[in-house]
Amino acid sequence: PLNTEDVKFKCSEKITAIKKGDGSGYWVIAHFKDKFYSFSIDETGVNETPVVTQITPNVNLGGYRRNALGCIKASPDGDKLAIAHQQFGNFPGETTFNGAVFLYDLDNNTGVLSNPIEIISNVNPYGVEFSPQGKKLYTSFTTNPTIGLGVLNQYDLLSDNIPASGITIANTSQSSTLQLGPNGKIYRAVIQSQFLDVINNPEED
Repeated sequence: PLNTEDVKFKCSEKITAIKKGDGSGYWVIAHFKDKFYSFSIDETGVNETPVVTQITPNVNLGGYRRNALGCIKASPDGDKLAIAHQQFGNFPGETTFNGAVFLYDLDNNTGVLSNPIEIISNVNPYGVEFSPQGKKLYTSFTTNPTIGLGVLNQYDLLSDNIPASGITIANTSQSSTLQLGPNGKIYRAVIQSQFLDVINNPEED
């Protein structure tokens, strides 16, 4: 039977898509609490029975909806997935300063995730994005919830210690999500602005 509390929320805003490894279709991947749901889409339509991966961390249902905030992205070649959990609150409407970004291995033939790595913790993250060749991971977060999502970090995915490879490349107020463009540049939304920030060469250290 369905959990009546889960049904109230159903899912978070974390959803992404990636082409399957065999080229037969796509995985649409969503996250809720401590599970990733990988839905197969191919020429026959949508398989409504997802591949479910139960894996750390567990995002407390008590703190939804704010616990639901954050982006999820798959790497361009489909072998990694990054997710930003803006916070891990315990009560509705609560704002906590304890979010984290996690990185996983993704098998894009099966839709299964594994090998969780906590990239950064005790911040309020929102945006995540991979460089075009999948060598770098970028995260957008704040260390002060009152000034917006302003810090931008880069991580080296070829490093033996990915979390320790993080460097700050920008620290400005009121920024948000990240998006890789078709021109190979990464764009960053700026809250209450008509302009975008841009990383012109995302593969560079």
